[in-house]
Amino acid sequence: MERTFSYINDERIGELISSAKRYAIYAAPSISKSTAQALVSCCQQNSGLKTHIVLDVDAEPMRLGFGDREGLQFLFEHGVVIRKATGLRVGVIVVDDEAWVYAPTPEIILHQPDETLSNAVKVNTDFALEMIPAIAPEIAKELNILAATIIRENGEKRCEPEIGQAIAVEADIKAVEQSIAENPPVKFDYERRLRVYKSLFQFVDFRFIGGKITSHTITIPPELLNIAEEDSDLRNRIRSTCRLVDESNPFARKFKEFGWKIHKLRKDYTCPLGERYGSIILRKIRPEFDEMVEKARTDMKALTENVAAELQKAIDENRAKLVDLLLPGFKQNPPASLRSRTVSDITEENAREHIQEILSRVIPAASELVGTMQLNCDYKDITYEMLTDKDFVALVKEKFRLDIDALHTEESAAGERSAPV
Repeated sequence: MERTFSYINDERIGELISSAKRYAIYAAPSISKSTAQALVSCCQQNSGLKTHIVLDVDAEPMRLGFGDREGLQFLFEHGVVIRKATGLRVGVIVVDDEAWVYAPTPEIILHQPDETLSNAVKVNTDFALEMIPAIAPEIAKELNILAATIIRENGEKRCEPEIGQAIAVEADIKAVEQSIAENPPVKFDYERRLRVYKSLFQFVDFRFIGGKITSHTITIPPELLNIAEEDSDLRNRIRSTCRLVDESNPFARKFKEFGWKIHKLRKDYTCPLGERYGSIILRKIRPEFDEMVEKARTDMKALTENVAAELQKAIDENRAKLVDLLLPGFKQNPPASLRSRTVSDITEENAREHIQEILSRVIPAASELVGTMQLNCDYKDITYEMLTDKDFVALVKEKFRLDIDALHTEESAAGERSAPV
């Protein structure tokens, strides 16, 4: 006795259709070329065989892997009537007095099923005969099983099918071909691989911006370096750039410790693949990593609030030292910007004020510096193009010591649907 729950794939569909003696009904999202060939061959060998084909004549089912463009073309080129059912996503096969209802295989996700899977239900003869009027009323009429769908028109019996009322014409076939040409489906094997990769990894760009405050330098405006040629000693002591704060300040250690904490967080949770690719992270540890990043952001906020006053004090002290260093040469050889604004003689006081005014344009306040600090964490999914990059695939295999190919199974690809987003 044949099982009620079984499987339907392209090969089995071809076998069922080839066994048809009186009629064969096929309704599904699309059709593969092998199924189309079996159908045409069966019709050629059995001229009395009645067929009824209902498809969603659209490119989208083909992109999902429910069938292919070649199958649709093959049927149309061999004069098989194709009826249109937009949005059809269930499969029905009726061969003589036997019928199956099944879930068509979206090959973009899954491989064709085999005897280890159950995607079909074999229905009894009565149920099969009940389905025929809803799909193929002309066949139901010959079998004398028309039901309430009958409409009398000019004394003739006529009924409308529930699906496939319109017949596909050449314009419909060409529209599908054009859509596929403009936006072709990806190779299904790569798409399944991509789903496996996306279920395991994500690219992560984790960056600490503005944290190197102790390394911040300013460029001394040229007019403050207007030092007489003979004062070579002063020229040697003053450079055009100088560090804004001294690394020996107590708060500098706090910034350095926080920087090491971020470095350790990146090292512990992310995997660098080199400058070309950046870093990736395992999806399964991302929730833990995200929690650590949020804690680091909280710590960073507390750090900036605590050291802001210390930082401003250090900036003010270094600015005062710089003014003292620049003052002798500036007073001895004052620039035109000072001379043009001084009515009487240039004194140490007005020279100092002028230097401070000029430096205020290039020396930021502590609030500006700490305000630029950011801890950014951005994610991107693995792309189809990355899977075609052999170097990238090799790096992932090497870094994680995984047999990625062994994960490219139907179960793994299907299982990724439950993975966290």
